[in-house]
Amino acid sequence: MTNLHETDLKNCFDAIVPTDEQKENMLQRILENDNAAEPKYFKRASSRFSIIATVCVILILTATTALAINFGWHEKLIEYFNNISQGQMELVRDGVNTPEATITKNGVTISILQTLADSNGIYVLYEIIAPDDIEFNDAILWSWFAIDVPQTQTNSAYGLGTIQRRVLAQNSNKRTELIFLQQSSSFESGYASLILRDLGYVENAGTESMDWVSLVDGEWRLEWEFTYQESKVIEVNQPVSLNGNEKLITTVVISPISVCVYIQGDDVLTGASPSINFNDGSYITYNSQTPNASFGVYLTDEEKMIYEHMLYYHFKSIINVEDVESISIGDITIPLP
Repeated sequence: MTNLHETDLKNCFDAIVPTDEQKENMLQRILENDNAAEPKYFKRASSRFSIIATVCVILILTATTALAINFGWHEKLIEYFNNISQGQMELVRDGVNTPEATITKNGVTISILQTLADSNGIYVLYEIIAPDDIEFNDAILWSWFAIDVPQTQTNSAYGLGTIQRRVLAQNSNKRTELIFLQQSSSFESGYASLILRDLGYVENAGTESMDWVSLVDGEWRLEWEFTYQESKVIEVNQPVSLNGNEKLITTVVISPISVCVYIQGDDVLTGASPSINFNDGSYITYNSQTPNASFGVYLTDEEKMIYEHMLYYHFKSIINVEDVESISIGDITIPLP
């Protein structure tokens, strides 16, 4: 019997670093040959190194896919949140959905892979498979897209959320995208929709002859049932001095995936830089120019024309809200209960 030592495994990991495609191919070959008496790519694998290499392949595959398999997370969403741990996944367990939503129209197939939502924001991970004659590049996009999520009724006369889109992977006629929507009022459980229109690109962008070139016309609408992770809501209602003028901090909403500070008043965006302060002394400060930040505005009183601004930030990795000590903005520090 061959004994494996820690040094053997370390050397193996140093030497074997397959790509994502190679990992998928290796796993497929293992599954296809699982019942074979003597898989042909192991025929001559009688040396000690071949046994070590086999163990390493299994460990490498396990390290990158086991979390997704065991805890229901798609590997692209795990990667997006910086390879989160099982403990982090548990913090947003109620907000993860894997809907069975697929549509094929005009040769284009759209599939919802996974969603992650808290009370005010939702990530939608989805896949596009276009006709074979289309090769994706960064210039190809939708002429229009939207996410429709049921929301609670508010007294707001007009609400304006923010939506962002990011390409996570693309190869030939296949692309994986992540869309993020943040709304001014909180969500309700129910049915959400993703609507996509006209796949194409902009020709002569930024010039007077700019024009839209459509590759595939049509509208793709997918609907699925979703739930969300409840966010923690702190009612503040404290005045704050920004840009030499007094504003009103009304509410702070925080979850493991995002934080949002609501402030009433004019000229808020240029002077507001909220800081999330953690128990260990670390902090995150953001403003309207910070990556992962999105600032919105909505009308709370149409007669008096009172606007409320949303200073929103979605975390680069999943946090534990219990690790947050306070949130500061201007001359005000708001402790988290």
